[in-house]
Amino acid sequence: MEMKWYIDSWSPVEGVVFASNRVCSDDPWDIERVQTIMMAAPDFEPQNVSRAMAFGAAQRGFQEQFSLQGAQESGFDTLELLSLFVRRTYSGSGSGPEGNDGDAPEPPQGDDGGNEPRGDWQRLKEFEGASKVKSLLSEIQPLSFDQRKAKLFDLVWQRDEADLKYARDILDGSAYAIDAPRPSHELYRLRAIARLLFVHEDEHRWYPLHEGGNALSLALRTPLPKNYAHAVGLPLKVKTMMDALNFLAADRRFLNQCAVASLLPLLLAVAANFCSNRAAASWQPYRPSYRKLFVQECCGFIARWLPFDELPESLANIVSDWSKLNTAAQRGV
Repeated sequence: MEMKWYIDSWSPVEGVVFASNRVCSDDPWDIERVQTIMMAAPDFEPQNVSRAMAFGAAQRGFQEQFSLQGAQESGFDTLELLSLFVRRTYSGSGSGPEGNDGDAPEPPQGDDGGNEPRGDWQRLKEFEGASKVKSLLSEIQPLSFDQRKAKLFDLVWQRDEADLKYARDILDGSAYAIDAPRPSHELYRLRAIARLLFVHEDEHRWYPLHEGGNALSLALRTPLPKNYAHAVGLPLKVKTMMDALNFLAADRRFLNQCAVASLLPLLLAVAANFCSNRAAASWQPYRPSYRKLFVQECCGFIARWLPFDELPESLANIVSDWSKLNTAAQRGV
């Protein structure tokens, strides 16, 4: 039988994997005298280890083996392909989208002041002749981080603020989707961030932004607007900003099919949600250049996070199939 690199035990959320160069087996622990390696985030460099470490990790709660929907375990021809797969699943943090089979969307809900958050969300994939994200990612892939950041910023800044306005609409919609007994602090936080990106002529420049020590926890649980995933074609499991970050970081194939004009606002909204604390702590918000600096910070976040590397076809198929599994299936439950 063919020898490949098969996963013995792993934790995709933590970015740790034990794998051996062996044949496919229903019970890999019966196989002896094989080379076993460990890889771990952030560098995912293979290290030779004892097979007992892989077995011990499985006994302590790591998933055993890797297969798709109960099929025989999937193997990787080289350590490079295994590293790419584990890196991508780690970036996705086990988000596990479930597809778009769900209830019909509810009508948009306004706030007590009578302002109705935007409900005509643009679908991410249905734009005939539109510029595709695949071309943009391919163009940016060979660039350094600073060059990627500058390229994204130039693209956003030259589009007549359309992306920034749409990103603001997403953040405003998120503010009104908060489900908490007293959501006022979270609501005003998101509305403040929205006004860092775009301000209408007839309103105050922005709300005072006071992030506090729990800013990261607020960012992690920030919801997407009600019914946003259904409306734009994201899997229904993508319900929060963190879910969106995880899914887009894992599934390059989904990104390749999106239109730039539809995806950029979502990327900016997610980035602004996670960048706001660092920005508020270090900059003077009333300086004329503040908004430009904040958008640059958001573009830097996107440049660090998007999966620019194009995977080989065989591996792209594995990652795509894996990303379609729900969270329980990905974790072997």
